[in-house]
This record gives sequence, structure tokens and C-alpha cells, in this order.
Amino acid sequence: MSELPKMSEISINRCVKPPGFSDTSRAKLHMFAETSQIWFGAVAYLRQVNSSGDIYCAFIGGRSRLAPLKCVSIPIMELSAAEKKTN
Repeated sequence: MSELPKMSEISINRCVKPPGFSDTSRAKLHMFAETSQIWFGAVAYLRQVNSSGDIYCAFIGGRSRLAPLKCVSIPIMELSAAEKKTN
């Protein structure tokens, strides 16, 4: 238990480009958010195209949450889904 605070020091490098994929000529970040009255969620992908026209999509991150107990509009919940929390 005394070493649990050290968990924040751990980092794992993730490559968003596969081995052998030549230099990226175009890259786009695609983000999607969806919500209902009881949940909301968001996901982000990086779409890359190399000089040969090959396409590779990498999962960047995603999250899902239950909707707040107080009544909130669907557009507000979609914005909440895309918001990055740092805590």
C-alpha cells in the first residue's frame, strides 16, 4: 500500500504507427461522443495515410460514464463525454 503513489510515475509508451508504415502524409483525429438518459461515452481514433495510400487507424482513448443524477440535456452530456478529466 505504501508504494501505490508510485503508480503515477509509471508510463507505457504507445506507438500509434505500426512497424513498416512509411512516413505519414496525412493524419486526422476522429472523435465520437454518444449519450442517452442513463450513460454517455466518447472515443478517439487517429487516422493516418502514408505516401503509398495505405491507411492505418489507431485507438487513442475512450471513456464511458453513467449520467448524472440531476437532469442534464443530451447536448451537455455529449460535451461532458468529450471532456478530458485529469483526476
